[in-house]
Amino acid sequence: MTRELRGQGVTIFLVEQNATAAIGLSDYVYVLNNGLVSSKGRSADYGDGAALRIC
Repeated sequence: MTRELRGQGVTIFLVEQNATAAIGLSDYVYVLNNGLVSSKGRSADYGDGAALRIC
C-alpha cells in the first residue's frame, strides 16, 4: 500500500526503527537521536542503512 501511494505522488511521513525498511521506501531521510535531528539527506546517500544501526 505504501509503495502504491508513493507511486501516485502522495507524501507520506513514515516513522520507523528499521532503517533498511525505511530507506527502501523513502526519498529523503531524517535521523533522530534523543528527539533531535542528527542527520538528514537523500535516501540514496544512506545506502542500505547499515551505518545507522546501533549495536
